[in-house]
Amino acid sequence: MANEINTSINVTVTVNGQVATGTVSGQSDATNNAFIGNEQLIGTSAETILMGDIGATPVFLFVRNMDTTNYVEVDAVNTFNAFPQKIFPGKGVYLYPETGTVYIKANTASVRVWIVAA
Repeated sequence: MANEINTSINVTVTVNGQVATGTVSGQSDATNNAFIGNEQLIGTSAETILMGDIGATPVFLFVRNMDTTNYVEVDAVNTFNAFPQKIFPGKGVYLYPETGTVYIKANTASVRVWIVAA
């Protein structure tokens, strides 16, 4: 496979001595031959995540909230009622978008996010 994307997510949760773990990994073909790693300033009104030269629906999208106070919401629609993902300060989310247009907004004040997409 040319232009391979390798992803791996590992989760370990420990509560009261009980441990649960999970791992997901995979390989995809970056058919659009492009990727981005971009910091974007997000305001309190719905805006689109900048996808650069990807030009089509990304294979994956990772969004990390770099703020220490405010959360951001991510969704496939600008009304944030389809399946919104709330990303708390310092946290991130890994998504498999069904569309090339993904909306994002901050809850109280502008927030910087780190975006990786391919």
